[in-house]
Amino acid sequence: MTASRVEPVTGRPPNHASLTRRSSADTDGDVGRILGKLERGGFDYTVVRILANSAPVFRPFVLFSDALNHRSVVAAAVREAVVLAAAARTGSRYEWVEHVPLARRAGLDEAQIAAAGSASLPEGVLDAEQALAVAVTHAVLDGAGVPPSLWGRAVDTWGTAGVLELLAMVGWWGAFLPAVLGALGLEAPDAPAADEGGA
Repeated sequence: MTASRVEPVTGRPPNHASLTRRSSADTDGDVGRILGKLERGGFDYTVVRILANSAPVFRPFVLFSDALNHRSVVAAAVREAVVLAAAARTGSRYEWVEHVPLARRAGLDEAQIAAAGSASLPEGVLDAEQALAVAVTHAVLDGAGVPPSLWGRAVDTWGTAGVLELLAMVGWWGAFLPAVLGALGLEAPDAPAADEGGA
C-alpha cells in the first residue's frame, strides 16, 4: 500500500507558508535552548524549525528523532537506507532531498542510494544489513507486516531492541513524517540563506 499524495490547491499557498521558521533567537525556554543546540550542530532542519511553533510538540519530536538518529544500535548507513526506502515508497520528496546528503555522509554511494529508493530491491548493491532493513521497510509500508522469516533474520542481525528501533524508524520516516509534511504541503527543505551552511 503506497501512501496517497494530497495535491496542493491551485492558487493557494501551501499550509507551511504561513508558519514562522523559529530559531533560538526568537524562542525561549526549552524550545530556545534545544534550537540553539540544533543550530550549533547543523541539525536545525526546516520541519524542526516549523514544529518549534508548538512547545508541547517540539521537545518530544526532537527527542524521538534524536533517539532514532543518534542512539540506535542500527548503523547510520542502514538507517539512511530505511529513510530513503520510506521516502521513495511514500513519495516524500522532502525526506529524500534532506536525507540523500545524510546517506552519503553515512557511507552510501550513488548506486546504493538509488537501490534504497528502488521499488524492487536490486541484488548485490546494498550490503546484507541494508538490504534486510529495506526489505523490512517495504513489507511494513506495503501493509504486509513483517513475515516470520524476515523477522527472524532481523532479530538475528540486530537483536530484539534493534528490530524495535528499526520498526520505529519505518513508522517515523514512513508514516508520521510523511503525514506531517503532506499536511504542511512541505515538499522540500528551505534553501539555506546565503550566510548559513546547509543541513
